[in-house]
Amino acid sequence: NGNSSNDVYYPAAYHEVVCVTATNQQDIKWNKSCYGYHVDLAAPGENVYSTYANNGYTYGWGTSYASPLVASLAGLVYGYYQKQLNPFQLRAIIEKNVDIIDTISSNIPYSNKIGRGRINALKALQQRVTKSVRPFNYLITENSDTVYISFSLMNLFKPTDYLYLKYRTESSYLELFTDSLFIGTMDSMQISEISEIKCRILPGCPFNNEIDFFIQAIDSGLNETFHLKLTVNKNYKTITNGTISLTACSNGRIGYNSLYPVQGDGVVVFNNSLVAEMGLWIYTSEKSSFCFAGKNDFIPLSKISVNTTADSITAYSLFCDSLSNSPLWLSVKQEITLFKQPVNSAFIKIAYRIYNNSNSSYDSLFVGLFSDIDILNPTRNKANYDSLLKILYSYMAYSNGIHVAFYMPSKNKKHVYAADNNGQNGSIFVEDGISNNEFKQLISTNRFNAGEPNGNDISFFINQGPISISANDSTDVVFYMVFGRNKNELIKNVQQLISEFDPLIFIRPSFINNNLATISPNPSNNVFILEVENANMPWTMELYDAKLNLVDKNIYTENKISYYHNLSPGIYFIKVYTPSECTWKKIIVL
Repeated sequence: NGNSSNDVYYPAAYHEVVCVTATNQQDIKWNKSCYGYHVDLAAPGENVYSTYANNGYTYGWGTSYASPLVASLAGLVYGYYQKQLNPFQLRAIIEKNVDIIDTISSNIPYSNKIGRGRINALKALQQRVTKSVRPFNYLITENSDTVYISFSLMNLFKPTDYLYLKYRTESSYLELFTDSLFIGTMDSMQISEISEIKCRILPGCPFNNEIDFFIQAIDSGLNETFHLKLTVNKNYKTITNGTISLTACSNGRIGYNSLYPVQGDGVVVFNNSLVAEMGLWIYTSEKSSFCFAGKNDFIPLSKISVNTTADSITAYSLFCDSLSNSPLWLSVKQEITLFKQPVNSAFIKIAYRIYNNSNSSYDSLFVGLFSDIDILNPTRNKANYDSLLKILYSYMAYSNGIHVAFYMPSKNKKHVYAADNNGQNGSIFVEDGISNNEFKQLISTNRFNAGEPNGNDISFFINQGPISISANDSTDVVFYMVFGRNKNELIKNVQQLISEFDPLIFIRPSFINNNLATISPNPSNNVFILEVENANMPWTMELYDAKLNLVDKNIYTENKISYYHNLSPGIYFIKVYTPSECTWKKIIVL
């Protein structure tokens, strides 16, 4: 792959995939090919004579030459055995008929890290394999400081006699409760379920620590070792309410803790994975902290926790932005909530409490979410804005299928920016990362449409601000993500969300009483009289400006009050409510 390190690359490192490293004509590892326990086989990849364009031939280098040799050998062996092999048997025949090369002096530093050996096509066709097993369907679960490993084990050829498994790890952070398991006899093609491996995570283990774990299968005529990459002390957890399943993380990301390797299950709604990448961003005064498009500015401060009630499931995490090149010295408490009631099950609440740990106050902090929405075909998505419901939503072009929307409650000033990831139609260019100049554009410009005319790969940037936050103080910001199987269902779900969680904007019809209060005079100057009908209990008045920013709030017990003010001329809205009734009134101040 042009890299001489032991980096792990996916999908090559998945258990189901054969990972190939490259060698030269002396069977020495090619100097630009990576290595590691995840490598399964070696094949020639230096100075390989091969076909070329225009009916030509040339010499080439790299794993791009090595891996096709393994694939072609697999086809040759499969055909030789009359297409009667399953994938595990085919793999075993190739892997057990190799030439051992890690004993060559130049390869000794890579012992056990360049696969089982260099492929040998003649051996694979001539020498029969009598015994081999294959573990698969790994399941790794974690509960507090204990890791449980289970898997299926298939016997591929002749029955075993005294088969037993041995387990080991090279990590100092993992302690095995038991290091072996006796199985005995397994018939040909028999599958056994192994669920007895239990390990303890030792104190000091870093979050999301990747550990090499080895399973050795031993029997008469059989000795083979399988590698398993474990991620332990995980700081991400998947929660679900039956409609939505998502992975909550402690590094600012949502859906996937990491993309390489993949850690997490994404955001799955209606059995469809809908988010490629999603995460928090914060900007102020030429500084930014974010965790997408190649950046990982947030570091976990505590292990993620989950609380389940009769009505909801909430994942809690705490992180800070100390990994940023220019930290804002903020810590963030994140709460992601799924709701169990069917009427509320199609939306996600994403709440942040931002703590200012710096010695300075911020008077123009912007807090936002980035989301690369991928509905079915990622290159055919479009975005629009509903000005009545105040939602930015996405859907697949020319389809009334799944719709995804973002809604921000009415507390702070808001901006929405629907981006074409490739920069078309004047959009910022997302694919090369986000600069501070682009963040300036995101906090000052609304872009309500993307994917015109026929769909595109699009992303959403939504934010709230400017927000003022003093040193050693905190502020709260909330976002909602809403889903529908079609546009009508999306609108219905958004209306339900607003009625349930943002009643400032939406009031249930049965709750409205337009005769509850009267205002006079209207228009008025510096005083108006507000009279409430039959007020036999305390009532509340909330005063909002034309942009629905809360100006004042008071609780009264008298039926009639005189409200003195020094409001600027303009239109204002007054919300009057009791525990059982509510009304809105418009007043003009001269």
